[in-house]
Amino acid sequence: MDEVVKKLNRVEGQIGGVRRMCEEGKDCKQILQQIAAAKSALNTVARDLMRAEACACIPSEREKKELDKILKTYFQLK
Repeated sequence: MDEVVKKLNRVEGQIGGVRRMCEEGKDCKQILQQIAAAKSALNTVARDLMRAEACACIPSEREKKELDKILKTYFQLK
């Protein structure tokens, strides 16, 4: 869970950065890039949490790999 908290802290920092960029009137393209990065980071956290929860119930290593593949596809992650 420590790794999840670290990732969430990073996302929190990204969101704070987006807020500051908006307040400072930064370029819209830069703001949208930061939003996309934050969304991607949240998707990673969600996938990690789902995988950890599901894998706790799956004894087979092969099935765990299949689940990971499905989650990566669902969250469109590499």
